[in-house]
Amino acid sequence: MSNAYVILLATVFFSSIAEGSCDISGRKGNIRGRSSTQDLPNTYEFARSGSNVTSDGRDFHLFAVRGHGKSGTNWVRNVLNLHPEINCIGEMNIDAELHVRSLFPSSTKEKFPDLPTIQSKQWFFRQYEKAVEEGGKDLYARLVLEASQQLGHLNSKTDTNGELLEDVHVVGEHSPQKIGFPFIKKLPTIYIVRDGRDVIVSWAFHLLNMCIKQNNEECDLYDSIDGNLTRRAQLRRKMETHKADPQHFINNPQDLFTAEDSFWVRALARSWQSFKENHKHYYKPKGSNDETSLFESTLFENGNSSVYTIFYEKLHNDTVDEVKKMHNYLGLNPESAEAPSARTRTLPGNFKNKGNSFYRKGSPGTWKRYASETFLTSFNDVAGDALRYYGYDRGDNAKIQY
Repeated sequence: MSNAYVILLATVFFSSIAEGSCDISGRKGNIRGRSSTQDLPNTYEFARSGSNVTSDGRDFHLFAVRGHGKSGTNWVRNVLNLHPEINCIGEMNIDAELHVRSLFPSSTKEKFPDLPTIQSKQWFFRQYEKAVEEGGKDLYARLVLEASQQLGHLNSKTDTNGELLEDVHVVGEHSPQKIGFPFIKKLPTIYIVRDGRDVIVSWAFHLLNMCIKQNNEECDLYDSIDGNLTRRAQLRRKMETHKADPQHFINNPQDLFTAEDSFWVRALARSWQSFKENHKHYYKPKGSNDETSLFESTLFENGNSSVYTIFYEKLHNDTVDEVKKMHNYLGLNPESAEAPSARTRTLPGNFKNKGNSFYRKGSPGTWKRYASETFLTSFNDVAGDALRYYGYDRGDNAKIQY
């Protein structure tokens, strides 16, 4: 079977999932995701123009939330969902799916050359790559709409019949990934930045927790070992310590990154640095990079992109105002939104500092407790550039409020 045919099959297969049924134009079907074809409603018209989508007679506007893992993308989703017109779901992580990202052959090659894709062997598919990419964008839109319908109850966005509330017309997804996929022109994108040192502390706990939950030797915790069995054994011992006592590394923070863990710190730091390299094409800080302009939310727009950058530290210190700015960016009246609260997990400072919890306390500057010499040296060697770029090297700046 040719690779081009695999792409075609993937397109038809996933389009049919999103539609329920489809005709040859790929423009008709249903999106309600009923389990039986007997329950399928009449077909409806689907149309997408950029980030504007019409489905079943309703107009929707798509958006995306991006940022490095453990930077606060879940938090952004929660605060956005305080608005009655928004339904933000997650996580989609298109860049992790080979068959889906292969529907963007030209854009992936240009923007993410290190990511492999299924390459078309036939001239026909290479000739019409733009058409394939438009199909990929339609697939993305259909999946977001389908997920918004099926998962809307998790955000209290569906009625008693399981239908999306009539007020909802701005739908999006949050994924801990770089800016790019699905390459829809001017797709409104909210990008959150967090101090990389706090990111890798939180990420380390997350990797330990997920490895314990998955209970296998192929978990992401071991991505940094590069085939080294000694390193694998080190991280396995760390996982076993965490499993036996989830509070051990919180009560003994200097044990998290010891002298033998330089490889781990460097791998996590490289990931954060790589996100900066992607983000710098969509971010220009306001004014000069002095104390008055650090960590201010900033809009970047050009012919292809619309990216609104926010900072975790500013969201933490001025939650209400920053949430209003995000709602404004999406073209909504912020006064219509529910106020952030502990009940909705949208106010900081209301989480217990449990080592095995997905939602940890998240206070800016927590990394200082874990700042062993190995941590500081290894991180700065790899990601010192990104620290300086965002202004995090000015650790005593009052705006950070450590």
